[in-house]
Amino acid sequence: MLLLVAGRYGYHRDELYLLACAKRLAWGFVDQPPITPAIARLSQAIAPGSLVALRAIPALIGVALALGALVFILLIAGVGSGILMDPTPYHP
Repeated sequence: MLLLVAGRYGYHRDELYLLACAKRLAWGFVDQPPITPAIARLSQAIAPGSLVALRAIPALIGVALALGALVFILLIAGVGSGILMDPTPYHP
């Protein structure tokens, strides 16, 4: 959904701040980890000045994390030796 409307509106003030931090990369900032401006710099290296590129990389990372969590949940449910899948309480 985010990618469908990514280019329809202008920069948010946080995105402008992020782009300013991307020009001066450091190991850490007071309000964000170092990977966040690095992702912004990567998006600007791929497509300079593109709002879609700036918003696409975090959106794709979010999708990858959600799919990874889903796979993890399915693995845990399958490995759970019946305890997680059994609706009745355990009675020895």
